[in-house]
Amino acid sequence: MASKPAIAQEQESRKFTHDGANCELLRNWTGGIEMRHVALLSTEFHPSNAIAAQRFVSFARYLPEFGWHPHVICLAWSENNCKTFDAELVDSDVAQSVFRAIPYHRQGNGSRAALGHAWSLRTQPRALVVKSANRITHRLSHLFPADYAFAARKALQQLDSKIKLSAVMATFPMSAPLSVADWSARNLNLPWVADFRDILDQAYLVNDAKRRAHLQTKEFQLLRSCSAITTVSEPLKLKLSQRHSKPIEVITNGFDPWDYRRLKDEPIRKPDQLTLAYTGKLIRHHRDPTLVLKAINSLIESGEIAPAKIRIDFYGSDSAIVDDSTAGLDHVRRVVSCSPRQPRDETLRAQRNSHLLLHFSHGKEKGIMTGKIFEYLAAKVPILSVPGDGDVVDRLLVETRTGKSCNTLESLKTSLLESYRCWLTSGTIPYEADESVIAKYSRRKQAEKLSVLLDAIA
Repeated sequence: MASKPAIAQEQESRKFTHDGANCELLRNWTGGIEMRHVALLSTEFHPSNAIAAQRFVSFARYLPEFGWHPHVICLAWSENNCKTFDAELVDSDVAQSVFRAIPYHRQGNGSRAALGHAWSLRTQPRALVVKSANRITHRLSHLFPADYAFAARKALQQLDSKIKLSAVMATFPMSAPLSVADWSARNLNLPWVADFRDILDQAYLVNDAKRRAHLQTKEFQLLRSCSAITTVSEPLKLKLSQRHSKPIEVITNGFDPWDYRRLKDEPIRKPDQLTLAYTGKLIRHHRDPTLVLKAINSLIESGEIAPAKIRIDFYGSDSAIVDDSTAGLDHVRRVVSCSPRQPRDETLRAQRNSHLLLHFSHGKEKGIMTGKIFEYLAAKVPILSVPGDGDVVDRLLVETRTGKSCNTLESLKTSLLESYRCWLTSGTIPYEADESVIAKYSRRKQAEKLSVLLDAIA
């Protein structure tokens, strides 16, 4: 049977149900070879549009093309418990991949919020118990959130009894999925892959040294049962290999062509001001916009950039961090805007319609490859990374010819002024990316690489 286009496969995948009724359809997809089944364990998934969700969303979308049918066990996100909830993703194309979405009772921020929420649950004893368990397991972390750590075990056992699983994959930094996968290896005899989008060594994840030591001990214990490990960069692979004697594969983050299908035929509308955009989360002392803002403030103050001709847009960032970064910078403060988190399509549209995309590297920390940098590649807009990391991000920009990094105030001013003058002359900034190299970072390519690993462990 001739293979079907990916889009036709996706349309048919919506018909799949978890009672096993459509196994014949799955056999047809692969020329008569029945698909194998993999459970994807992740707290993040649609309808959350968090960058942490995109990796497993794309695996769920593309793995069927390579002989693996995904079954996702995630948390049930809603407007009430999720800051990254996106109503447009409630019925997304991967919704049918979800075997079980587990209700999640998020902790309140601060003791008053926690007590208030607990009081509101007084008529729901089960929810109150889970809420209390979440507060207890937050310190243990490998069992947080309790909703997921225990309910996912039951869901996984039910799934395996209905449709015999061939493998499990669980993702970090929330450790509960790893805990569930470890349980499945010991109780259901299932091989599993431990996926590290981040690792505990990254300073912004865990500041407390005692807690980090506890979590690293648990990491070692949980991964004794895994069959393989995946991570997003070579430096993170090296660090993991120093403490785990397991096969480790690098599967980078990437961009998903599916996300751009609705934008493909839209005209690109560049503003009549030179527009710099940053989409995503800022982290104090780690993803810091201050140096860029100081450079632009200085150029406006010296008269080299007209304030009416430039704007800097932050989407989904903490406005308090932006305010702190512009403190005392009166000129740049007038050209900065900070918008709340946008639906995913709007974020991608904002990237495409900007003239220059800002990326804030973690400086001295090695191996950090955020999902954002790959979305920027797909936007086909020049990238300015600050500071240079002397590592994976800098190499990616050189390899793809999509931008540059700057480490000092003077180099930033020179680069920004050059971009500004090009824009004044031509209305654009030169962009000569290597599209063939960028194509390597498609999420579909990453799913293909994962399928090879799953084949090996199964």
